[in-house]
Amino acid sequence: MTSNLYGTNKILIARNEGAGKDDISLLLKRTDVEVLMAATGQEAISLLNDHPDCRMAVFSADLEDLNGYDTTILARSLNPGLPIILLVNYSNRETINLAAMVGCDQVLQNPIEPETFEVLLDKFLSPVNHD
Repeated sequence: MTSNLYGTNKILIARNEGAGKDDISLLLKRTDVEVLMAATGQEAISLLNDHPDCRMAVFSADLEDLNGYDTTILARSLNPGLPIILLVNYSNRETINLAAMVGCDQVLQNPIEPETFEVLLDKFLSPVNHD
């Protein structure tokens, strides 16, 4: 991934404090992507209100106050076209179906594989997809 491939896109990452919180941020340090961090669902929605130019969101399913599913529903009401990735600790058919029903574009299981995340960056932030 080159440092200017994605320009100055903003990505919102909403994850609980604890293990694995910085793994996506570390991946994004190699890019010019601006990372907005939230620790709760309410904080994520507030950041989306303050940054309508956000190009992608990553929510943990187990966020405090509003879980990742409810946060996705609210985020969709603010920005229907925003690509949203849901991070789960355990993935099964029910989890994937629920994520799709609330509007998630992708479900990733922790721990996040760097190569998989880079593919999603290419898919959702590529200038070809947003011209």
